[in-house]
Formats: sequence, C-alpha cells, structure tokens
Amino acid sequence: MHPTKGQQPVTDSILDALSGWRHALAGRNFQILLAGGILCVILLYITGASPIERVIAISLIVLTLVAEFFNSAIEELSDVLIHEHHPGIAKVKDLSAGAVLLIGLCTLATVAYFVLPKYFTNF
Repeated sequence: MHPTKGQQPVTDSILDALSGWRHALAGRNFQILLAGGILCVILLYITGASPIERVIAISLIVLTLVAEFFNSAIEELSDVLIHEHHPGIAKVKDLSAGAVLLIGLCTLATVAYFVLPKYFTNF
C-alpha cells in the first residue's frame, strides 16, 4: 500500500496484490507448494476423482498456499523489524511455519485418500 491520504484507486490495490503474488512466486517454499499442488490436481484428474473430491482437494491446496502467503509475510515483517536473532521472533516464525506444515500434511493426506484407491483400481 502506498503512503497516501485517503483510499487508493482499485487498480492500485490490484497492482499491489499482484506484486504480492510476484513476491510469493519468487519464494522457494511457495514454488515447492505450488508444484505439489499442481501435481495433486493432475493426479485427481488422471484417477477420475469426483467433482466434490476435486473441489475439496483444490480448496485445501489453495488454503495451503494462502498459509504460505501469511508465513512469508510474517517472516518478512519480522526480518524488517528485528535485525538480530530474537527468541520471541524465532518462536513466531516457527509457529507460522508449523501452521503451513500442518495444513500441507492435511492436504496431502486428503489427496492421497482420494487418489490412491482409484490409482490402484485403475492400474
């Protein structure tokens, strides 16, 4: 957000949001999660997952990516505010990363639950 008085135009807000996407896409963890999500979606289609299974899985994949957005934002803000090691900041970063891990594992387990039975019956 630009430091101006009042509200900025909607187009500026959209451009700021797209800039956030650019920052996220530059991150290694986000790239890994995105690639894994794309692979999961491909597997869902190959194995003939039902529409509701695909919606559930894709929603969880998106939730995982959103969690990584917040994790990256927390880490970036922490690094800007505190330049030396601080145990409290380290704890906040660990908690944030733990949240991403938790939703990522939940997503992986859900996709496996939908895909594996179909995979073994199709091949």
